[in-house]
Amino acid sequence: MDSRGRFMGTIALLVMGGCTSAQDEFATAQRLQFGDGGGNNLTQAAALYRHACDRESGPACLALGRMVSAGEGAPQSDSVAFEMLKRSCDLKNQEGCVAAAGALEAGRGVPRDLGQAGYTYRRACDRGNAAACLGLAMLLGRKGAGPVDDSQLRGLFNTACDAGLALGCTQLAALTSDPAAAFALHKAACERGESEACRRVGEAYEAGNGTPKDLEAAAAAYGQGCGNGFLSACTALGVNRLGSGKGPDASGPLEKACSGGEGHACFLLGSALRKGTAGVAKDEASAISAFKRGCEFGSRPSCQAVEEVSARPALDADACLRRCVPRCRARKTCLSTCKRECHKA
Repeated sequence: MDSRGRFMGTIALLVMGGCTSAQDEFATAQRLQFGDGGGNNLTQAAALYRHACDRESGPACLALGRMVSAGEGAPQSDSVAFEMLKRSCDLKNQEGCVAAAGALEAGRGVPRDLGQAGYTYRRACDRGNAAACLGLAMLLGRKGAGPVDDSQLRGLFNTACDAGLALGCTQLAALTSDPAAAFALHKAACERGESEACRRVGEAYEAGNGTPKDLEAAAAAYGQGCGNGFLSACTALGVNRLGSGKGPDASGPLEKACSGGEGHACFLLGSALRKGTAGVAKDEASAISAFKRGCEFGSRPSCQAVEEVSARPALDADACLRRCVPRCRARKTCLSTCKRECHKA
């Protein structure tokens, strides 16, 4: 038997002999689940979590519920997972309450029950769990959830925001009529990684709404949101760069947004490539490609641009040169450009 086998045998003997606490079992299960100090064994982890849960360890019940929900180390079952989450909550584990409330809200493993979900969120919120306060506020704010007290929502979102939950800050900003306060909340959420909030911060800087106007700060905020994968922030960054006409060219963020399915970004990219503006190198073929992608993503201006190109009569190289060359002010410097562009035509 190898050292790991001997280790597991020792643990089994300790568990059977009652010589370990539920807390010790939970810690050992964590190591087995995540492989701390060696390889992982999900089946043994689930078994230890179950034994610790039976001994009234709320965290163990929660961990087991999550494993069963994912089908890790035990057969997948949403209903069994919910029972574990509920038991965790009954044992006053507040994370378990949040998870159980989420299952009740979604109808996952249990009939959907918004009233019971709200009760479960509130119980954990009253015990100091900020995520539960946020969940309760989001539930109360949903359409069809009945009359809503805005002051109650503000209080719940404020609790979540103060605890460092970025979504609480953005939701509180949406209920705030003071532009400066809304800007501060969005800025706090952006700094905590909420990408949409970064776009809001950029928009505020661009418009001077709640903060002095600052296009460079706007670009930085858009860049942060874009870097986190929020495509509309990438589009906004591209527009910012096109408008400023300085700094890095706009093609990078616009290409990222276009590749992600933002049709308007494809149109803006195609337009910039066609004109060769704001540091974007002129490239007719790439412009057409961008327009075609934008059209596929539902951008009507992109479709119109594709139709315009298709309807335009093709010029042979000689005709192209006859049109291009007379426009050159310095014939020697632009003739090569004409030939290159006309060769593409």
